[in-house]
Amino acid sequence: MDTFVENFHTKQDVERMEYRPFGRTGLKVSKVSFGTGTFSQLYGDLDETKAIEAVVFAVKQGINYFDTAPFYGQGRSEEVLGKALRKIPRQAYYVATKVGRYERDYERMFDYSADKTRESVERSLKLLGVDCIDVVQIHDVEFAPNLDIIVEETLPALEALRGEGKLRFIGVSAYPLEVLKEIITKAPGRFDTVLSYCRNTLFDDTLKDYITFFQQNHLGIICASGHGMGLLTNVGPQPWHPADREMKSVCQEAADYCKGKSIELGKLAMHHSIELPGPATFLAGMQTAELVSINLEAYFEGLSTKEAEVLAYLKERVFSKITRTHWEGVELKSYRAAMEAPTNHRTGWEGKNMNPTEWFSEISNELWPGQCFSVKVKQVLHEERSKYQDIKIIQSESHGVVLILDGIIQCTERDEFAYQEMISFLPLCCHPNPQRVLIVGGGDGGVAREVVKHPSVLEVHQVEIDERVVELSKQYLPFMACGFESPKLRLTIGDGFEYMKQHEGAFDVIITDSSDPIGPAESLFRESYFELVKRALKPNGIICSQGGSFWLDAGHVRETLDYCRKHFPRVTYGLAAVPSYPTGQIGFFIASLNPETDFREPSRKFEDTEIDQLGLRYYTTDVHRAAFTLPRFAAKALNP
Repeated sequence: MDTFVENFHTKQDVERMEYRPFGRTGLKVSKVSFGTGTFSQLYGDLDETKAIEAVVFAVKQGINYFDTAPFYGQGRSEEVLGKALRKIPRQAYYVATKVGRYERDYERMFDYSADKTRESVERSLKLLGVDCIDVVQIHDVEFAPNLDIIVEETLPALEALRGEGKLRFIGVSAYPLEVLKEIITKAPGRFDTVLSYCRNTLFDDTLKDYITFFQQNHLGIICASGHGMGLLTNVGPQPWHPADREMKSVCQEAADYCKGKSIELGKLAMHHSIELPGPATFLAGMQTAELVSINLEAYFEGLSTKEAEVLAYLKERVFSKITRTHWEGVELKSYRAAMEAPTNHRTGWEGKNMNPTEWFSEISNELWPGQCFSVKVKQVLHEERSKYQDIKIIQSESHGVVLILDGIIQCTERDEFAYQEMISFLPLCCHPNPQRVLIVGGGDGGVAREVVKHPSVLEVHQVEIDERVVELSKQYLPFMACGFESPKLRLTIGDGFEYMKQHEGAFDVIITDSSDPIGPAESLFRESYFELVKRALKPNGIICSQGGSFWLDAGHVRETLDYCRKHFPRVTYGLAAVPSYPTGQIGFFIASLNPETDFREPSRKFEDTEIDQLGLRYYTTDVHRAAFTLPRFAAKALNP
């Protein structure tokens, strides 16, 4: 084995690994290889020490191929991998990086020009700490303005760098397999490797149809991300994942089933992926030695009888529910739409002091395709990537301070009170004596501000998973975060699911102030969540959750209501007008364990003088009653 190094490797460990010919390169690469897209903010916080330990451990276990890219953490992945590789003899590994995809903002995300290609390779050499990179791949070529630029600029630049001894082999990557076939046909004999990702998984097996074509072109085939970029793990995908709601829901069902059996879905996914004949190596993203061990166990040991039975069940009963098995075109559509928009309307901007003519546009092809809400920006007050999400806070011309999470507006200074008052006082006033209340989410403090106003409320528990949202709200949204100052409130930074599991039968009212049903909040719209919330309620308890808009997706609203109806005898849907939310309306799922609850007629009614004393600007008894009167088409769509 060419990469075996005496006094570094243990022969017994390395001999377990299979090494396969890598196309026409002459290299032999380990069947399991190490992807470092995980060495970035794309997959949450990175423990650099553990990441470096994972790389060293992987090499000692026989893995000899490592993949990175400038886009992964905007150089962070290459930097951390480089630190690890400096601890390993150069003979012991092959390293691959990429060119073409770079920044997170759309304006600077892609550049396939010759000059940028050369600049990128030179930077990668420094970050990786090597004199020559084994493989440089052209990253996600489907995003190029056209494939001619790949053939006429990117490839010649890489070929020149190869002639200078700065790289050995040239590869190409893309998500659409037809695009890979097209570029390989367009530049015959000029590529040495091909990387396909997420196309050989438990929900998509289309890579098998292209293996013969790649082999006929003598390419080293890299089958990447059998875990579906995190979809097929017990942890689940990151907020940015482009899969549609159905696929995420089915994968979550599979993960929940695996958790119930004390099995890691990621191991099953890896085992399934590496069964495909043809690829030289199967690339898996890993952050820790523990994850390396799980993936290698799937290869070295296979599955136990129990794991094999669970995998068979998932294939037959769960993944068969998926009707659209890929997300091809989703990211490209978002990118094209953003680039076709006027420059001052594009999202993804950077910098603390924006030009006053710039706008923030709330674009989401998954949640509200073909439309968006925009605000003119005076200044970017803050932006960062927390452990869980992108956080931006801006000062707008028309709506005051605006909090934006993962590109979606959560609240604006101008109209936030409408949402906060309604999600709080609708359930509180439907309960005869709401003394003990739980808020799940609501890190801006707005719901807490309203709940503590209610005269019957004695104790409020709040669980927010992202501490940075709380801290930044105190700094930039004090008119909302003042809710955290109440002596009635007990704030816990943590997982709302776990908190409720530890507090069964504890609360009169539970309010879930979540973001939209993608990313971290997606699990809050599933049946399992309503089942858990029910157990945390006292007898006759009431829940209220953010419920989206029937104008955008009545089917999803109905689906969530149906989940709720399985566990509560009384369920309804209420409305509030919030101009800065898509369609100008927001809904609420409200349910009670008391079958006699009349949501339309509040148990607690406030006179006008009391409304003024409480500082309410939107909620009144009349508004409460009106909230449950739906347009006829909506009532027919949402009710059984």
